[in-house]
Amino acid sequence: MTDISAALGLIQLKKLPRANKARARNAKSYHDGLEDVEGIQLPVVPRHCRHVWHQYTIRVLDGKRDGLREHLKAKKIGTGVYYPAGLYENPVYKGRLSQNSKAFPETGKACEEVLSIPVHPLVRRGDIGRIVREIRAFF
Repeated sequence: MTDISAALGLIQLKKLPRANKARARNAKSYHDGLEDVEGIQLPVVPRHCRHVWHQYTIRVLDGKRDGLREHLKAKKIGTGVYYPAGLYENPVYKGRLSQNSKAFPETGKACEEVLSIPVHPLVRRGDIGRIVREIRAFF
């Protein structure tokens, strides 16, 4: 790492607490707006833990993830599928793990259901409201 990169990193670190609070506020807004929607599972944070909400990843049940993703895309709402494959499918582990997808059924299921929606600090409340409305409209 160069000295300039380190200096920029130190400046960014000073902004981290504020960014984490903004993401936590955004995550709470999603939770409040989506908690009663059947067909999705929201992220759960154990009581003794604090989440920084780098991502807000929901599980879309009953094979509807791709349909919801397309619906949101049509409304100009970005999404991400950051975990499309299980570790056992990674080329680095091919031949090293004796297991396959049948040995990890929950991993395979999660890979087909996860969908991340915008939670970054610059997402405005109005945007979150629109995203919540569009997800609710889909279901």
